[in-house]
Amino acid sequence: MKKVLIVEDLDFMQKQYAIDFYGIAQVFAARTLKQTKELLSKHPDFDIIFWDENIGDHSPHDLIKATQEYFKGPMVGISCEGPHGSAILSGAGIRHHCYKSKLVETFNKLLGPASV
Repeated sequence: MKKVLIVEDLDFMQKQYAIDFYGIAQVFAARTLKQTKELLSKHPDFDIIFWDENIGDHSPHDLIKATQEYFKGPMVGISCEGPHGSAILSGAGIRHHCYKSKLVETFNKLLGPASV
């Protein structure tokens, strides 16, 4: 089963993503840069990372640059406003963007359909 890291500081969104990916991928959630680094050091085999555009403890640029030390796979900026809302992440090296409601669809597009 593929492993997904979702960096999102809202609890209710993290719960929704866990439901959305149930049976598709193993979901790990981080709310801060520190948690993100800890998860990446414990689980260096994530297949994809989804980044919310607004994480409270650091700028998106700092978060992504720090993560690139540990992770070389696809990273996706997520926003309620889709590609336009996560444009701030583009300057930090994020090449893929999607609406918060489209994570599974984007996961399948970038990694292929999940095998259960």
